[in-house]
Amino acid sequence: MSSAALCFRSARAYTRNSTKQSILLARTFASTARRHEINKVFPSASEALKDMKPNSTLLCGGFGLCGVPDTLIDEVLTKKDITGITAVSNNAGTDESGLGKLLKTKQISKMIASYIGENKTFEKMYLTGEVELELTPQGTLAERCASGGKGIPAFYTPAAFGTVVQTGELPLRNNADGTPKEYSYPKDVKVFDGKQYLLEESIKGDYAFVKAWKADKLGNCQFRLAANNFNGAMGRNAKMTIVEAEEIVEPGGIAPEAVHLPGIYVKRVIQSLTAKNIEKFTFATDPNDPSAKAALGSGDTAAKRERIVRRAAKEFKNGMYANLGIGMPMLAPSFVGPEVEVQLQSENGILGLGPYPVKGKEDADLINAGKETVTLKPGAAVFGSEESFGMIRSGRVDLTILGAMQVSGSGDLANWMLPGKVKGFGGAMDLVSNPSKTKVVVTMEHTDKKGNAKILKQCAFPLTGKACVSMIITELGVFEVDFATGLTLTEIADGVTVDEIKSKTEAPFKVADDLKPMLGIPSTPNYQSHFILLAGLNCIIIIRQNTHNPSKHHPSTMSTTPAFPLFPTLPTELRLKIYTHILHLPSATPRILKISPFAPTTFSNTPPPITLSICAEARALTLASYSYLELGTQASAPGSKGGGPLVPVDWETQTLYISNLTPLCK
Repeated sequence: MSSAALCFRSARAYTRNSTKQSILLARTFASTARRHEINKVFPSASEALKDMKPNSTLLCGGFGLCGVPDTLIDEVLTKKDITGITAVSNNAGTDESGLGKLLKTKQISKMIASYIGENKTFEKMYLTGEVELELTPQGTLAERCASGGKGIPAFYTPAAFGTVVQTGELPLRNNADGTPKEYSYPKDVKVFDGKQYLLEESIKGDYAFVKAWKADKLGNCQFRLAANNFNGAMGRNAKMTIVEAEEIVEPGGIAPEAVHLPGIYVKRVIQSLTAKNIEKFTFATDPNDPSAKAALGSGDTAAKRERIVRRAAKEFKNGMYANLGIGMPMLAPSFVGPEVEVQLQSENGILGLGPYPVKGKEDADLINAGKETVTLKPGAAVFGSEESFGMIRSGRVDLTILGAMQVSGSGDLANWMLPGKVKGFGGAMDLVSNPSKTKVVVTMEHTDKKGNAKILKQCAFPLTGKACVSMIITELGVFEVDFATGLTLTEIADGVTVDEIKSKTEAPFKVADDLKPMLGIPSTPNYQSHFILLAGLNCIIIIRQNTHNPSKHHPSTMSTTPAFPLFPTLPTELRLKIYTHILHLPSATPRILKISPFAPTTFSNTPPPITLSICAEARALTLASYSYLELGTQASAPGSKGGGPLVPVDWETQTLYISNLTPLCK
């Protein structure tokens, strides 16, 4: 008798008895403990990939080296018959890690990515025609993966309108000599609510490799911190999603509300065996360390860049949400006073970005969009890349500060490609896609290394966005951009003339009737000037200190401060002595801090010390001079000793007023 016939015969016998019917149904629907156990855990990566076929589309989670499924990638490396892979990933790791290893073995024939970055192998293979590359804006890539997993074949996005992505002029494959061999196709454009959007097709994957922090036997997954990135969107997409987890737990080992990727999407789970890697170790620096300002360069270059960054910091307003580009923009928060609170968003899935970690406290699952190690501020949130770019495109981010290679007089931006070099779009095209809601500020040096103008009538390099830049800040001055009428010079740096700026700017511009000094407004407003003369190294240094006087706030009534451009080159010891002298100047008004132990609110009758706003070095010294009083019962920042908010207090110069009965008043 066949097995099928035997099953039917047994079922018929069971149906004659009601008790046996319930047993049959229980076993049939696997609704009790008597069912066969669901277990998606495979003993090894080799077993999980034993039926993987060549010429497949592979979605691979990760951002930089964070959240990358290296155990699965390394297993594909051993299966030389798996070739012709179309790999979909934000980037391809480095020359020695991640998908970069599969590029070296030429198992990948095509990449769909947003960024090449520092992967020299990837860049060379693309420029010489060894691999096809479909460059895609980072937010568009995340949405193409997310939509593909939701059964949505295509969608419209504002990102990349007016660029080579839309016009179909992006080389997909090059000849060996670097000339284009095959181009992308033009995208359909439609207008919604008066704005132009281009059509993007979703991506459908055969396989998805996902890195999780925890996974259970049912396939439910939890991601840790910024390792969520592309893993969630890609895990929901493919026909065969394979998860490598740092920890495999029993069902129930992940709280229901902590499941980021439900098991319905996951087919197989393996134990992750590969150590986590960090691409760029970046640490908080001691202000006494000369390397503290290394990011700004040295000599005249450092002085120029610091001037740019200090001015950019004045664009932060209290309560803003801001996104900062790689390089100079990331340094701007160091020049923001404590009276301004800004929430920094990072497109790899962080809201509430904190400072760089202390050495030894770095976390491979916590990096920013520049792949640098970072920390989180109290109250931070983490999420997937598709949600991050939803925030960006919808205009939830108030301000973005980006670097640029060129900007046109009408606000066009070019910052992703130089002749013979391709780094990729990253998230820039998405960040500039909604300029009516997100203010786009460009920080850059006024000319390139050869002295050529970077503010042009029209950009010569491929565009990142059209008519998107609202403000340009260089070491020479500040331009406001009107998309219809062009540039207006509104601020000028000390010692610079309008004629000099004209000689270094190709695009025509108007000069504001009330042209202001570029750094003539103090970082902390509403202060009256007086000067302190300090002697050191046979020179007189003039430094500006401030006291409260609201009537002097308007810039037209303020005198400019004599400049001392060599100040950054003074010995560190002398600079610190100058900051200390300013910090301990006698005040006519004793400073009183009013604090309630039942509400994390502090008021002061005098403004905070000006040394908090001079530069990162002065700020660090000032903060180090305080003691910290802990009040309340709220959860404190990671690394603090107790559970309440920390209040800086200088016991020698300040009076502490604590009241739980009377309301605090300014």
